[in-house]
Amino acid sequence: MYIRKHLEPNNEDVLVTHYTFMRGGIRDLLLSVKLWRYWLFKSYLSFRLSVSGTKLGFLWPNLSLILVVAVLGTIWGVVLKNSLGIHYYLFLLCGYPFWQLISSTVNKSAKGFSQMGADGALPISYVLFEKIANSAMSLIVVTPLLFFGVFFISQNAFSHLVFFPLALISIFCWCVGISLITAVTVTLLPDIRHLISALMRLSFLATPIIWEPTRLGSYMDFLWFNPFFAPLEMIRYSLSGILYLESVRWVAPIYSMLVLVVGVLAFVFGFNKVRYRAAA
Repeated sequence: MYIRKHLEPNNEDVLVTHYTFMRGGIRDLLLSVKLWRYWLFKSYLSFRLSVSGTKLGFLWPNLSLILVVAVLGTIWGVVLKNSLGIHYYLFLLCGYPFWQLISSTVNKSAKGFSQMGADGALPISYVLFEKIANSAMSLIVVTPLLFFGVFFISQNAFSHLVFFPLALISIFCWCVGISLITAVTVTLLPDIRHLISALMRLSFLATPIIWEPTRLGSYMDFLWFNPFFAPLEMIRYSLSGILYLESVRWVAPIYSMLVLVVGVLAFVFGFNKVRYRAAA
């Protein structure tokens, strides 16, 4: 009885150990946030090096966006026989750059946690913040072109710009949350990586990026089951004023915060297993 009493862990020991594990995950996230200057500047240098050998440099993302919007707007505008006219280009311009941010964030997070930070030099979650910042660099570069295009195309440009800061916060929280969820899942279940890669290819067609939600008719409410729709629709509405589901103005922020909370909880509760896999 004496040996059993002192060797078997009681409920208090389990709770203390569990709290210690949670505290480790929370500390890791806070340290990554405190290093924001480091991962932000490193992402900037990485993006700058990617265009350093070209003549046009930072103009290439802008030219790429113009080409994509012009080609997709002309070809798909004819194929889909859209009725928006010039506003279809506005629809593409305000949606496509942010879809690139979303898809790039998910695809990079699908690689899981690398060995960076496994030796204690850097937090494990640091690599995710760096990937998100790296994905956002192209969006930051094309932002002046984005505002100029909205001003040139839209008749009532920036009439809903008051929602833009909230939309940016929502999409950033969503990206952090979905990155944590994806990276933890892939690290613990590596086979999911290939499934996510395949689903992201299909998501481009399943998400209203090159087609308007109104084409779904009475089935438009089913778009709420698309995990990419709410943050994308919110940011597009804040820039162009194009709105298909009015409730997105309050659904998107709540949904993004929910994804962030789920991502943080997934990382905190799975921190020990993730750290072990990252160090392996």
